[in-house]
Amino acid sequence: MDSSWKVELYRSWDEVDSPGFAEQLRQWMEHAPDAHVFYHPVILKAWTDTMRKLQNVTPLYVVARYEEITFFLPLILWKRNWKNAFLRVIIPAGFSDFDYHDPVVTAPVDHEIMDRFWKEVDDVVFNGNNVHYDEISISGISLSGKNLFWSNDNDTCPYSDLTPFENYNAFFSSLKKSLRHDLEKKSRRLSEFGDLSYRCYKPDEVPEALLALPAFLEAHRKRWPNAYKAPGLHAALLSMGIPAGVVHFSELSVNGQIIDWNLGFLFKSRFYYYMSTSPYLEKYAKYSPGKIHLSYLLRECFDNNVKLFDYLRGAHGYKGEWTKLEKNLFRFSYKSRKLNSMLRLVGYNSLALLREHLNFLVKE
Repeated sequence: MDSSWKVELYRSWDEVDSPGFAEQLRQWMEHAPDAHVFYHPVILKAWTDTMRKLQNVTPLYVVARYEEITFFLPLILWKRNWKNAFLRVIIPAGFSDFDYHDPVVTAPVDHEIMDRFWKEVDDVVFNGNNVHYDEISISGISLSGKNLFWSNDNDTCPYSDLTPFENYNAFFSSLKKSLRHDLEKKSRRLSEFGDLSYRCYKPDEVPEALLALPAFLEAHRKRWPNAYKAPGLHAALLSMGIPAGVVHFSELSVNGQIIDWNLGFLFKSRFYYYMSTSPYLEKYAKYSPGKIHLSYLLRECFDNNVKLFDYLRGAHGYKGEWTKLEKNLFRFSYKSRKLNSMLRLVGYNSLALLREHLNFLVKE
């Protein structure tokens, strides 16, 4: 361990739930030039409060200090149940529900400093004597360490840099002619059905947003039936995040009938395009309500001086219509070589194969 680094590990919910810790995190986020929204105190707590009701999880929150720089990385020890061979896994807070898991860093750092940070995490957490785990799985990292356990995440995050454009019209003019014409045509056709309106729920409209949430989640489930949604997470995000100004929930309607929803995040002049879905209404489906809703969101970003529109993970075809910019992500994966861990991992894999076989037989 490098003596120029000071590392603390917080391992109890009482510590990390305290108002003092939350205020400290808020200050770190304020000073961190590249902090993403997913470790905002409100978003982080919405996720941890939800997961603690559903799974056996405990914090492994890393706070490292180097010179005048503070690094914060909220890791979680997830002790899985008998159906998963009692596997003990270290994951980042947010895990599969959120897209980015980069640590909060209170000053700009280069790749060398970031690699040294990950080495400290390796010494204190991954190779420490007091943390017992079978596997480590950390994805969604923009600036990785350098050892052999790091690999490409095989995923990209497209984004639009809005700073070169004076206003939305200038940005719109930069898009391909085919996309511009398609948006204009379909907006015009939708308007023929009646009043086309856009609504974003305000901080004092949380009850109304929560009333709209079940229909939004049901529409999302029908479109992506295999996508797991932790029960209660999205209600917690709306309840805590809308008043804090970091959760953005909006809808597009024709004559008062909702034709598209979007749940996103807004933080540090960046909009995060998180979840979007349309209720299946055949009457409007062919007019691409999701695409039109996206244009309203971008227009709102210019109205509110947002600098970057982040489409988040997944190089889906429609994102390529709006931008050619993207960034790569990396992951850290490691399986313990200890005998008891190897036995649990074998058991976990065997149970997974058995479930797959049983599912196949049911389908047959």
